[in-house]
Amino acid sequence: MTDEEKIAEIKAELHDIDIQIVRLLNQRADFSTELNNLKIKMGLPINDRTEDYDIMDALEKTSDYINMITDIYPAILSYARTLYED
Repeated sequence: MTDEEKIAEIKAELHDIDIQIVRLLNQRADFSTELNNLKIKMGLPINDRTEDYDIMDALEKTSDYINMITDIYPAILSYARTLYED
């Protein structure tokens, strides 16, 4: 295999992973919407920073790239708090 073929193979793999990430983010958004709707119905706050810290802590323990988690996940968690049905 040539270097150019290897580059093309790696790029194809990255593309497939990106598609999977987007699908999982969509799935996460759907569950976040459902969770937020239930919290609103029960009169519970949507913003739960303790829960966010627990999530971040657990993810940091599973990742080989902690900076990736600390850079990306706050945005994911922040966005999730905005999701609910009117």
